[in-house]
Amino acid sequence: MTETFIPLRNFSYIMRPLWVKLRSENKPLSAEQTYELECEVVGSRPEPTVTWWKGSTQMKTTRETTSPDGNTTTSVLTFVPTVEDGGKYLSCRGQQPQIPDSGIEDGWKLDIHHVPLVSLELGSTLNGSAIKEGVDVYFECNIKSNPWVYKVTWRHNGQQLFHNSAAGTIVSNQSLVLQSITTARSGLYTCVGHNQEGDGESNPVQLDVKFIPTCRPGQPKVFGVARHETAKITCELEANPTDVEFIWKFNNSADMFDIPQSQIYAEKSRSIAMFKPVTEKDYGTMLCWGRNEIGLQKEPCVFYITPAGKPDTLSNCSLSNQTTDSLYIECSEGFDGGLQQEFIMEVYDTLSRKLVSNVTSRIPVFTVTGLESGAAFDIGLYSANRKGRSPVTHLSAFTLKGAEKHTGKIEFISASLTISYQ
Repeated sequence: MTETFIPLRNFSYIMRPLWVKLRSENKPLSAEQTYELECEVVGSRPEPTVTWWKGSTQMKTTRETTSPDGNTTTSVLTFVPTVEDGGKYLSCRGQQPQIPDSGIEDGWKLDIHHVPLVSLELGSTLNGSAIKEGVDVYFECNIKSNPWVYKVTWRHNGQQLFHNSAAGTIVSNQSLVLQSITTARSGLYTCVGHNQEGDGESNPVQLDVKFIPTCRPGQPKVFGVARHETAKITCELEANPTDVEFIWKFNNSADMFDIPQSQIYAEKSRSIAMFKPVTEKDYGTMLCWGRNEIGLQKEPCVFYITPAGKPDTLSNCSLSNQTTDSLYIECSEGFDGGLQQEFIMEVYDTLSRKLVSNVTSRIPVFTVTGLESGAAFDIGLYSANRKGRSPVTHLSAFTLKGAEKHTGKIEFISASLTISYQ
């Protein structure tokens, strides 16, 4: 190559660059990380123009220094690569602006490493709004990754899923198959791609499993109802969709009949039936079914209509702890008479026969404090509902003297007695 020298008035020369070289190592770069890349331009006089290019786009985040002898210009590019930069050509170009066509460049093709980009979708043949219990469901995990993933995992509501063919969970790298699904499979699913750059989790996909109505657990089953008293029997169902049509029937030992629609109120998956026993034959069971667009409930919810009465006597009452000023008593509850009951403890001073404490509780466990030390007490324990109260269970107890303390149960026999103090 023949050098071009143009003399100047001060006897300097204009010289094209001899070479341009990227001094940074050509290696993969991680997306969203900051790098400083160096480019060296040698031999240009006066100082060259140095530019950086990513494909056809000029990059501006640069700074330059020149050696003391003016022979070498170093340009530094601050570069934050993105996933989209992969495969683009990054170059540094040095040229002497006073010499036409004097530009020289050096560069390389960008290799951008990044956390996996992951998207999840239901299988293409599935309609996500019409998935019922008992069908097979599959998911497809789409991944863009550099380097390629070394592992793909699956999550259901944030918990990792594992291959379990016996349970109908088939994990096959980028596919997940759920066989004969139940409502327990409902929820959010994601897949996660793992590579050396990190873990990339997909968008969540909601699996909405439709199912016929079933009885909601934990509902009251027994209703104590007096004659000519209107009872409100509530039937709550679990269903998807929740728009439910209700069917109510009454059954006794002799007959079964429908409850008239005029006595039934329903909203979504909850219904209330109004029922008034008039004769002895009006006691028995009420049955509640629901039907939604998936189908009719298989087994009805069963509610027992019994004659309301007073609760039974408390049993197994025991004094389990005594101190100088307190007593702790536990009992076992009896039948509630078909109605909600509460539990009462009355504490009387044995000598004066005066009521010193009255305790009401939702459970048959009682604590009374602030008692006189070394004193004897007669205690009455009973339950009550809106029909009345049970017979009283009577026991005697005493508080300790001084530093005495007693723990451990002292059991008393229940007695069906009614006590009163004048």
